[in-house]
Amino acid sequence: MLSYFLSVEAPVETETQLLDFFHSRYLPSAQNIPDIAVVRAFRPSPQKTVIFDDEGTPTLLVQALFTSPDGLTAALKDGSLADFRELAIADCDITHQLFELVEHPISNTAGPAYGKARQSLAVRYYSTDDEEKNNGFRDAYVDGHPAALANFPAIQRVFCYLPVVWEDPGDIQCSNILIGNEVVFDNIENLNAALASSAMEVVGRHSRALPRFSGWNTHFPMTLTYEWVAG
Repeated sequence: MLSYFLSVEAPVETETQLLDFFHSRYLPSAQNIPDIAVVRAFRPSPQKTVIFDDEGTPTLLVQALFTSPDGLTAALKDGSLADFRELAIADCDITHQLFELVEHPISNTAGPAYGKARQSLAVRYYSTDDEEKNNGFRDAYVDGHPAALANFPAIQRVFCYLPVVWEDPGDIQCSNILIGNEVVFDNIENLNAALASSAMEVVGRHSRALPRFSGWNTHFPMTLTYEWVAG
């Protein structure tokens, strides 16, 4: 499965405007894209996490799942997918990127429907120009870090997002993410309890043992506020 992320970072007071555009313009246009399976909207969680306080939280994060990128490519090329830049919001930063979605299995859970567990911690590693070093980091991360994250108490899902090379016909800036990670919980309280648990020591040890990479990372608590699933 392919995952397309569109990130909109804008002044807080524009959140209602962005959500209105998502529901009235973006979602109806996305629903017409061939091979689309799911469209989701995430907003910043009202409560912070006990560990991370990173700056630059997206005001709106849109995710779309596809079986093929062809429909997305065509929609961006012909302008049939609504563009948040139409809103002409000052101090607005819009980026996007396409990924392969990889889910790590979790024991002792049947894996609830995604929309039933709505609290995510969206982790992003951003690359610079040291491709060889970054590839080594990414490979080691995928090989072991999701398994460490799966030890968190009350965790529901663990996802990794691996960048996909694709024909991007538009002029939206690429996010330049080396790898994305997402842990999903029922609520922010369970997320914070996990981050404060002994399992975080295991996660931290594995993080410190990973090869160095050239870049930086972010951790944003995001709440799933809307999910559309193709019939």
